[in-house]
Amino acid sequence: MLTSLSEEERIAQLFMVAAYSNKDESHKQEITDLVEQYKIGGVMFLQGGPVRQAKFTNYLQEYSKVPLMIAIDAEWGVAMRLDSALRFPWQMTLGAIEDTTLIYDMGVEIARQCKLLGIHINFAPVIDVNSNPKNPIINNRSFGEDPQKVARILTEVQGTALQTNIQFHTYNTNLSEKMRIIADGKVGIGESSPAALLHVEHDSGTAYNGASELTESV
Repeated sequence: MLTSLSEEERIAQLFMVAAYSNKDESHKQEITDLVEQYKIGGVMFLQGGPVRQAKFTNYLQEYSKVPLMIAIDAEWGVAMRLDSALRFPWQMTLGAIEDTTLIYDMGVEIARQCKLLGIHINFAPVIDVNSNPKNPIINNRSFGEDPQKVARILTEVQGTALQTNIQFHTYNTNLSEKMRIIADGKVGIGESSPAALLHVEHDSGTAYNGASELTESV
């Protein structure tokens, strides 16, 4: 596929732009123009609703020469960015529990919901240590302030819970296919201290029409 693109189009594949499913037609047209004319590589949804986002995703995919990479920040589930969706606990709450299989189960459901929405990348979890009290940006988005504890949680979930699940966990749905998305352990550069750095590969897909099961008021 990439070999059929011009040099300019291949460069455009490196760009991902912000998109919203709760804005007007002018925004929809602006993003569509970037996809159709400039052949950008992906979009990252920041606000909106589940059904509207699924419809917008499928609409954009129709105009894209190369399948778009769809991303979101879903640290505590898609409700971090989308209305009327299930909201999971913040990571600091998760850091206070001993049973990391609960984090695994949470990751299963986040992955499932992302897949329903045609999302390929979840920019989560945050792997910072909450070590700078003067900077509130990390705060309860971190698993905690103890580096050893944060590292232990990340080590455990890498094998059996949130991180590995979002990346590799497969399961059958009424689509009768295996599902998986990318997780991207992230740090706030200059904001706190990373306990680890985790990153993996992905596969692609489109939004499932059953995204309405996430429920919203359209």
